[in-house]
Amino acid sequence: MFILILSFLTAFTLAYFSIPHIINIARDKNLCDEPSERSSHTISTPALGGIGIFSAAIFAIVLWTPFRDFG
Repeated sequence: MFILILSFLTAFTLAYFSIPHIINIARDKNLCDEPSERSSHTISTPALGGIGIFSAAIFAIVLWTPFRDFG
């Protein structure tokens, strides 16, 4: 249970601090979803936020999973 809490806190912290940087990169590189008649948003929305969440979760899993469980 303790490892689960550590994994969550690690993933949350990494995602919390990495997503603003990823959003800035997406805006600089113009990797945004432009609004259209089919979209629900009215302003340009950066499209790379999931990368920060996914990479933070993978990092936390690899960091806190005991190596004996990999083999």
